Amino acid sequence: MRGMINGVWHAKIHKERAEQYAKLSNFPISLSEGDEIDIDRLAHNPSSFHLYAAPACPFAHRTLLARALLDIDLPVTLINPWLGGPDGWFFPPDQTAPVAQATKLWQVYAASDPSYTGRVTVPALWDKKANAIVSVESDEITQSFLKAYAGKMDRPDIAASRQDPELASLCDWIKEHINDGVYRIGFAQDQFSYDQAYGDLERALASLDARLGDNTYLWNNTFSEADLLLFPTAVRFDVAYHGAFQILGFRWKDFGNLQRHLETLLDDPLIAATVSAADYRVHYFDDDAFSIRHPGPNGRYIVPHTCEL
Repeated sequence: MRGMINGVWHAKIHKERAEQYAKLSNFPISLSEGDEIDIDRLAHNPSSFHLYAAPACPFAHRTLLARALLDIDLPVTLINPWLGGPDGWFFPPDQTAPVAQATKLWQVYAASDPSYTGRVTVPALWDKKANAIVSVESDEITQSFLKAYAGKMDRPDIAASRQDPELASLCDWIKEHINDGVYRIGFAQDQFSYDQAYGDLERALASLDARLGDNTYLWNNTFSEADLLLFPTAVRFDVAYHGAFQILGFRWKDFGNLQRHLETLLDDPLIAATVSAADYRVHYFDDDAFSIRHPGPNGRYIVPHTCEL
């Protein structure tokens, strides 16, 4: 386990401190309690914010997709895909970034809150006016982009998301069963957990494939946040999750409607520009963070499901 304790980065947090760390790992931003992303300023002065995002991370990918599709002139620092080093997320030096001397994401967190304790994750949205990180939640950042630019783009339907209860429910379902579902497999620590998560994901994909049917998009046959949420998982599945998470019994392309949906989105140059398959392979294969590739306490490995002979 890696993270920060009282503003100091620890490449390894020892077991005896893990419980204390877990209790304190909600990001205590430096702004006053109750402050949030200034939607009006984001709409009229997006350059007063700065986004730190790793293209390799599917949750950060959500924010990069929204930024691209809404054509938001918001500066961004793109982070290296390799997360296996002692300093965690890192990036090239950038004198135009708000924390100009930083080359590691933990340094940005420390600049925002010198007493921060917790994990260091992407994305992170820096507010230049407040001189601090204002959010590290991908959903909150994505929603702020959608709210700030509702009606200001060629496809205003993407910003309709949470106004319709059915769409809001579908978005929540995709996050729980698809976006998080693959990670429940990757972080499985025993055969039972793996088997259960594997079956849950396979059923969820079959259900979503049937729901899509002959439609081009997932909701009202118009592009929406549901498509934006599904895409990062879809585009990573066959090139990364299939092998790295030992989901060997099926591929995304085995679900014909979902594969067609993925190909439709990839035909959009704005969406395609956010894709980096090479980053996905580095991020998921060159890291020992995923427990599925380690032996359990009894010394035995998880035996993955595979295709039938």
